[in-house]
Formats: sequence, C-alpha cells, structure tokens
Amino acid sequence: MSHAPNAVDVHVGARIRAARETRGISQTALGEAYGVTFQQIQKYEKATNRASASALLAFAKILGVSVDFFFEGLDADAADCAEAIDLDLMRSDPKLVRDIAGLSLHDRTTVRRVVQSLAEAAEAKAAFARRVEAMAEDGRAAA
Repeated sequence: MSHAPNAVDVHVGARIRAARETRGISQTALGEAYGVTFQQIQKYEKATNRASASALLAFAKILGVSVDFFFEGLDADAADCAEAIDLDLMRSDPKLVRDIAGLSLHDRTTVRRVVQSLAEAAEAKAAFARRVEAMAEDGRAAA
C-alpha cells in the first residue's frame, strides 16, 4: 500500500535538491560525499525516503548551508509545503538563489518579506486593472 509523502518531507527534499543544484553538485557527487548511491539522493529529493537528522546535518556541511535551510519556508500548517519552493526560479536564476542562500537567516527573512510585499503589490495592481477593464466592458455593453 503506497501513500503520498509527507508535505514536510517533500519540502525538505526540494530544499536538498535546490542547495545541490545551485552549487552545481550532481546527485552522484553528493551521494559519494555522503556515502550513498545517487539513487538514494534521488529518493531523498523526491521524498520517497525520509532524510534522517544525521543525513540533513551531513548534507548541510557538504552543501555549505545551515540545517535550518532545509526547513525554511515551512508554515506552521505545512500543508502547502510542496508549493513553498519554486524550482523554476532556482533553475532559471541560480545566482539569485546562491546570493540569497549566502545571507544570514535574518536577512533572508527580510528578503522574503520584501518579495512578498512586491508580489502582493503586483497582485493588487493586476486586480485593479481587471476591475477597470470590467468597468470599461460594462460601459461598452450599456452603450
């Protein structure tokens, strides 16, 4: 009987992959550094297998991140953890991700808040544009 991976495990796996990819490290190289096969690294990244605390500590050292890195972005609810990481951004702008990863936890939190504010402002602007467009269409329909 198969079941879906836990959302926290999915989040942690995505963060392992993000740290590995932004540093240009292959699954094989990470596996060799940790002492497992690349298939095991795949399983951690896809949350097929849960990474232990000792594995996360080792990955943090190998990848040059804090253990906290693997849990950043988790909400207390954790229901939407799988969506918390945008892998497209990590693939399309790895320098940005590396730069952010190099910041202190406090500074990354500040960056996250700034980005959230920008996203909220962009959504508000888009919602306003939709309302203006709908009003214009209503005016044309009434004419």
